[in-house]
Amino acid sequence: MELIVKNKFGSLTGASKVLNSQKEEVYKVKGSFGSNAFTKKYKKTIMTLDKKVLFTVCNKRIHGPFQRAAIIYDANNNEVARVVQDGMFKCGYQVEGVGKKMEIVGHFLTSDGANVMSDGKKIGNIISTNYKQKGNAIMIAGLTDSFKLTYENEQDGPFLVAVVIAIDNITDADRRRAANNHTTSSFIH
Repeated sequence: MELIVKNKFGSLTGASKVLNSQKEEVYKVKGSFGSNAFTKKYKKTIMTLDKKVLFTVCNKRIHGPFQRAAIIYDANNNEVARVVQDGMFKCGYQVEGVGKKMEIVGHFLTSDGANVMSDGKKIGNIISTNYKQKGNAIMIAGLTDSFKLTYENEQDGPFLVAVVIAIDNITDADRRRAANNHTTSSFIH
């Protein structure tokens, strides 16, 4: 199966849409302006088209200096997983709390993408479609973050969408932090 997770252009809440290979919307991802602007939790809710909540993703409030994380909650607001960046300078992620070893290995910007591994077996793949490789150069191909998610088991789809949203939240938080550090350091000089 194949899904495209695409952030909506100009959305103040960080909303996204999830499309199937026929470009039909299959899930909605609703962001929350209050959580983004004031608490920096970047809360996003993944739901069916009839607005049944499947998962909620929230950035972890307190980050270690070399580890970023986002938490995935089920429809009853119970924590079901934690997506943790392997380290400040690594590209991989661990998915903790799922009862098996689950990790994301590889880099989203390559043509092969990053593999979703569960107990050593590949169950999916994530590729950033926001960038295109042209020769040795990587070109920006879109204005909003977009990921292609492929997977075998249909039941894995909603959870893997939550994992993609968690990874997007983590990378967005890193970008904001880097931009704030750059802005702050330019005022100091």
